[in-house]
Amino acid sequence: MDNQRSKNPSEGRSSPAVHGASSPTPRGIRGHYSGNIGDYSTYGNVSTTNNYYNNGPTNTSGKLPEILQCLYTSRYESHRNRVREPVGGTCAWVTEHEKYKDWLGQKTSGVLWLSADPGCGKSVIASFLVNHLKMRKDATVCYFFFKDDNEEQRSATFALCAILHQLFVQRNPLCIYAEGAFEAKGKRFTEEMDTLWNILVEAVMEGGCGDVVCVVDALDECDKETLTPLLRRMTCLPESQQTSDTSLKFLVTVRPYHKIERELDSLGTLYTGHTTAEIRRITR
Repeated sequence: MDNQRSKNPSEGRSSPAVHGASSPTPRGIRGHYSGNIGDYSTYGNVSTTNNYYNNGPTNTSGKLPEILQCLYTSRYESHRNRVREPVGGTCAWVTEHEKYKDWLGQKTSGVLWLSADPGCGKSVIASFLVNHLKMRKDATVCYFFFKDDNEEQRSATFALCAILHQLFVQRNPLCIYAEGAFEAKGKRFTEEMDTLWNILVEAVMEGGCGDVVCVVDALDECDKETLTPLLRRMTCLPESQQTSDTSLKFLVTVRPYHKIERELDSLGTLYTGHTTAEIRRITR
């Protein structure tokens, strides 16, 4: 994750790998087609809200407090807060890109991924997009920022726990989709990739909560043990949707590592980005 480590903008930074539309060799965003915050009230250490539902559960689970406590395995809010604010006028290029608009506008699940070398401002852009997406009225936004030097930030199970925690905080009744696993396994359900992923997909596809958008930063810093199964599940998202009228979308930032690119390339690719000058402004 591209957090601030030095006051010198050029110190320790490699040459930018992402270029703008005016560049002769544009590359950077790669993607395929795939929230909303209401009035909050304090609930322990988290904020809860009850938003409208289409056809999903309307009663909040009695197990909500316990399930939320189990899912709060990382301080995902403070991890995101480590990322610096973008320089004014930067980052907006992503929201104007045709591929981004297509991904966000399509009523299908899927992944849009942004690839760039270390130090190019991916984490700053990811944090900016969380705020941008939360302005929408028709989606719920969740996020996770990976970091390989922090135990709380380097596992895909921690990422899924954080995403589910945010989803249930914003859409309380969806917690019912985690009840069975919680009652059968207790807190241990939060350690199982399959269980967490299935809860997420079922809650979104069956819960009538509207679209859910997940911003995942620095996926390349996820540990190898959980990275591969997470990638495989992401690439199968369109198949998971079937007849649902809601979608589960992921926006992923990642360094250009061959193994990850090979998995994500199956979703379709697009090459574009922003200028070297803008990268320097973002990362200074």
